Amino acid sequence: MNHSWSVDPSNFMKTVEKDVKRRVVDVANQVFEGVVARSPVLSGAFRSVWTLSEGSPNFVQNMDKLTGVIPAPKLPAIRPTAKFPVLYVANGQPYGWLLENGSSKKAPLGMVSVTIANIR
Repeated sequence: MNHSWSVDPSNFMKTVEKDVKRRVVDVANQVFEGVVARSPVLSGAFRSVWTLSEGSPNFVQNMDKLTGVIPAPKLPAIRPTAKFPVLYVANGQPYGWLLENGSSKKAPLGMVSVTIANIR
């Protein structure tokens, strides 16, 4: 019995790789936008240092004495290089874990867990 493929398996694999990469970027963008939108704002120092990166987290801090409110970061355009990329959304402010665990009345349920629960 001789079987042939109606679609070349290597083409199928390329399609899967492209779809996985697109979905990873889509989910990472949703997480980034969600945590930024849910971040409590006093000066904006916490909200302003959310990052989106490939391969390893980028923990940025802002410990400046602030006057006024720092604007929210823009969603970065990320073009992953790996076939199956690992993307990180990170925040380096040392008090971030307190905020995530309910220390803010503006975000009593945190930002990350709420955002992850709402990914579509």
